Amino acid sequence: MTRSTLATVALLVAVSLQGASQSNACASIATTAPISEIGAFSNMRYTVEHAYGEAVLVWRSGHCILGLFESAQGLAGDTPIGELQDVTHNPNTGALRFSAKLTIGIVAGPTSTTPEPSRDLLKFDGTLGPARVIGGLIHATQLDPTPPARTIMLTTSAKDADLMHVSATYGAWREKWQPIVKRRGPKW
Repeated sequence: MTRSTLATVALLVAVSLQGASQSNACASIATTAPISEIGAFSNMRYTVEHAYGEAVLVWRSGHCILGLFESAQGLAGDTPIGELQDVTHNPNTGALRFSAKLTIGIVAGPTSTTPEPSRDLLKFDGTLGPARVIGGLIHATQLDPTPPARTIMLTTSAKDADLMHVSATYGAWREKWQPIVKRRGPKW
């Protein structure tokens, strides 16, 4: 999959559907636990060499949610990945909240005159529904630690859903995505 400087965030952590931060039960899903697809949502825009926007792929395992979050911002290349943290989901309202660390590129500035990996912290606060994901996304870095939120709306994406048809169990899902997260994960 070629996407422009994609920031792919793995929801490798499981999420309690009771509206609380990730529970211990979700942090230790059995490898044999079945998973099912909730959906793929995207607002990606493509040019010949670039991609811009976000995509979210979401699966369920019992009362837990897992998946991937992508954020494209330029030239095509390997997609940076990071685990979601501080995840909450309320199945009654669809409220979804998470943060994720990743490294999208290299920066230099007041904190370091030598180029260093970026420390990107993404925070999402919105809703997950059957046809869309909508909410505020904050993308902070060491050069801009307190940017304002911007609203994103991601609608169902058949193209991205094709990427989801891989794993029948949580163990198989982790086996596929964990090496990618290890190789392209945050450098901080």
